[in-house]
Order: sequence, then C-alpha cells, then structure tokens
Amino acid sequence: MPRRAAAALLWAAAVAPQCAAIAAKRTLSAPSALTAAARDVVGGARDRDEDSEAAANRERLYEAYNSLHSLANAYRKPFEVPAVVVVGAQSAGKSALVEALMGFQFNEVGGGTRTRRPIALQMHYNAACDEPACYVMDDRFTGGTPVEDGAPHERRATLAEARRFIEQENRRLERDAHRSFEAREIVIRVEYRHCPNLVLVDTPGLVGDVTAADEADDNRDSPARRGLKLQAREAYELALAKAKQRQAILLCVDDHNDWGLASAARRLCADADPTLARTVVVNTKLDTKLVQFSGARDVMRFLRAGVLGDLHPRLLAGPFFTSVPCGRVAAPIGAGGEAMDDARSGEDDSWFAGAPADDGVAYRQDAEFRAAVARAARADASLVRAKLGHQGFAGVSDRLGVHALRRFLEKHVERQYRANVARVVPLLRQERQATESALRAADEELAALTPERLRRSAEAIADKFCRALAAAVAGAVSAETDVYGERLADERVAGGAFLAPVDRTSSPFAEASPFDADDDGAVVVRWLATQGHADCFGAWALSDATKFPERALDEADFKRATLQASGLW
Repeated sequence: MPRRAAAALLWAAAVAPQCAAIAAKRTLSAPSALTAAARDVVGGARDRDEDSEAAANRERLYEAYNSLHSLANAYRKPFEVPAVVVVGAQSAGKSALVEALMGFQFNEVGGGTRTRRPIALQMHYNAACDEPACYVMDDRFTGGTPVEDGAPHERRATLAEARRFIEQENRRLERDAHRSFEAREIVIRVEYRHCPNLVLVDTPGLVGDVTAADEADDNRDSPARRGLKLQAREAYELALAKAKQRQAILLCVDDHNDWGLASAARRLCADADPTLARTVVVNTKLDTKLVQFSGARDVMRFLRAGVLGDLHPRLLAGPFFTSVPCGRVAAPIGAGGEAMDDARSGEDDSWFAGAPADDGVAYRQDAEFRAAVARAARADASLVRAKLGHQGFAGVSDRLGVHALRRFLEKHVERQYRANVARVVPLLRQERQATESALRAADEELAALTPERLRRSAEAIADKFCRALAAAVAGAVSAETDVYGERLADERVAGGAFLAPVDRTSSPFAEASPFDADDDGAVVVRWLATQGHADCFGAWALSDATKFPERALDEADFKRATLQASGLW
C-alpha cells in the first residue's frame, strides 16, 4: 500500500469517533462535512491505487490491440480502426477539448475561426513513448526530419513544429481569396503509450447557421454577408462530409445553456446521424456556466439534461461537462523576445519566475497542462457538490470532467476492438492454418529430395530446354500473341482489311462446306449450279487470300486448280 494511502487511513481512523459523535447529533440523511471529508480522503487514496492498476491494465490492453492491428495489416485482413470526429460551432472549444483528451497541445486555439483544415490525429500505441512522438504527413510540411521507409511526405517533428505548421496553414487559407477552408486533412501520426490505436479528426468550426431561408436571401444581402454565408456553408459541408463516416463516433461539442435550443452542431450531427445513435454530446466551458445559475434546481436541470434525452432517446451518451484551462505549452521567451531552446531554458528559469502554477499564459511542459486539466475537473466537481449536495452530485458525477469523457471513449473503443477481434481472429487462424500446411508440404518435399531425384529433375529440365531451343531455331516456336503479336493473317482477319462484307443468310457457304481441300474448282462450279448459282463468276469475285494484295482468280484457272492451291481452303 502506498505511503499516502496508509497515512490517509490512519487519519481517517483518528477522526472516525468524532465523525460518529457528530452524526449522532444530526439526522442520518445529512452526513457531516467531516465524515464526507474522511470518506473523500480514504476514497481518494483507494481511487489512486485503483487508477494505477487500471492504467497498467489499460496499457496491456492497448498493447494487445496494437499487436492484433499489426497482424491484421501484415496479412491484409479487414480491421476497422476506431474513429472519433469532433464537430462544433466556432470558438466552442473543440480543439482545446481534443488536446485535453490527448494530454498534449498541438493545435491553434482561440477566438474566431482557427481550424481551417481538418486535422486527423492517427494515435498509435507505443509502450516506449512516455511523451508523444509526432510525425507530420503533408506535402506542404518541410520541417522536421524525413522518415526512412515511411509514408509519403512523412517527417518526424516536434509538437511545436506541428503547431507552427498548422498555424501557417490557417494563415494561408485566411489570405486565400477563393476559399476559406480546405477539405484535405492535415494528417499527424502520434505514437504514445497512454492512448490506444484510434483516429481523431478535429473539423473546422461551424460559422453561424445554414438554412434554406438564408440561401434564398443571398441576392438581397451585402457582399460581406454573402461572403460570410458562403464561408458558413463551406464549413458546414466540410464537417458534414467527415461526420458521415459510418463507423465514426461523433463528438458533438455544444456550449449552450438551454438544451431545448437545437445548436448548429446538433443539427449537423442529426443530418449525418438522424437518431444520434453514434453521437456523444459534450458541453464545454462548464466553469463559466455554473456561476450563471441562481439556484440548485437550475443547476440540476442543466446537468441532468432531461430535455435532451426526450428529444433524442437513442443518443449514444452524454451530455458530458468539461472545463479546459486556458494557457499554452510554449517555448520560454528570452530577454530579447526570441524563443529559447530547451537547453537554454533549463539553465535560465527567469522567464517563469514569479508566475503562479496556473497563470493562464504558459506551461513549461505538457505534464503541467495535464495537471491543470485535472485541477479544473476537481474544481468543477467541488462547485457542483456545493450547489447540489452529495446526493445530487452522485447522480451527475460520472459525466463531469475530461477524465469522465475519456473513460467513456476508452470503453467504447474497447467495444469496437472486441468486435474487430471477433472478425479478425478467425481470419488470422485460417491464415495460420494455411501457412502451416504450406510449411508442412515444403518440409515433406525437402525431406523426399535425394541426389538421384535431383539429377532426374535436372535432366528433365535440360531436355525440355533443348527441345524448345531446337524448335525456336527451326522457326516452329509457338509464340504468345499478347507478348510477340499476332500473325499477318490473323491481323488481316481481326483488322478487316480488304475483306468485303458477307451476307451469311443468302450465301451458299452459310452452312458447313461440302468440299475437301483437294477438290478442284470445277467440282465447286457444278455444285453451285445445282444450288441455282450457275453464273457465279458474274455475281461474285473470288480472290486468293494468301497473296498480298489479294489476287482475283480467273474462271478457267479456278476450274483447273484445287481449292487449297487457290487459297480458298
């Protein structure tokens, strides 16, 4: 048992008699603050132990899924990697929420439209990466270092380099006179030990609302308003195209206080997922909303979101409530205003001197950002408990904080992986059985080989080669037409050169020929006369097809020569 947990249990044992005395004076339905504090301390110590064990089990599970995914890719078996598509209004906190879920900062966040190209995070479990290892796959990215045997345009980069590239792309599209967004994704592959294999797509924020009435009034709007509507439609169609992926979970980020009002993000999710059966609703910026409610009843109504359940009874999950602290993981700034590298910053901490632990300006590393996210969740939980009491808090505690959303997504990803296991494992077993059969056959063939058998095989191969060589020298080689081309006669027939169209229904040769190759032309002429074609040379022209150009046959010569000699056989 950890030392902190033991100390917590001793402290709880010491205050237990006091808790019992106070509880005897009060009603049993209202536990004292001291009892709640003791329960929280003991429970917190127990939760830390359970969290450590759960983290270890989670990593083992991630490693097993990663091995299964690698095997499926190696043998080209279908394996659907879980995907999460984040949609929401502009400045609703989508990018900040994605960073809080992942535990590291990589994107540009702030007011206005910040994300102008979808960002696809390809998370890949790697037990050796305590900190995220980032690889940018984009033809516009020139920083970092190239990766040998990697994907096209893949380059190893730091999170700061990836963030600068995203900011550059946003500035480029801001200056573009023809479009405000680009549908092509910025693909960033991240290897990390604290995340399973999944794809997380951060889409551009929705600008206003897109309705049929807005589209109908375009001709009466000013140029600036028409441009804003065009930008809104562009963002909506881009996010909708990403949300229509059938296997993806939709993370609907909403920052409204009234669940009865349908937000633009929820309308988009309904267009892509009419029943919201694969949609998870997340309400961000909880810390700014709690202070707006006057009473506990309003807070309870907002957190329970009964209206949302009535409107969407098949909703996958939610709403979850999150708060992400402000502040960025930034490089230290020197006295001259330049960015300092890690070596210099380690020697001089004056840039951070005097700043509080969570000053809303900068964190020195991602660990401080993760700690700030955890503190924000604890602060929200404390404020909700103070407003609702312990009984009311118990009904909503499992949906408070980024960690609650992350826990749900991990369980859902686990279910998807289990479904993949049910499909992929039988295919891999078949592949293993086929490979083992091939290996056994190869072993049997190798075991049966003897010098005498090898000599006979070599002689047979040599004899076959010699026969083929003699036939080739003699000109009797049977060449493949798709490699060496067709013969001249075949080309003439296929090309239709110098061949008159033949009416097979009226020709006397429509049926099988009654002649032999050594019959002369006189036999043919007599037979034609019996068929009512006595003046055959007047109606037709017989030609020798063995000559080029074809030679017309004379009647007298035709009667004396055989059919084979005349080229008609």
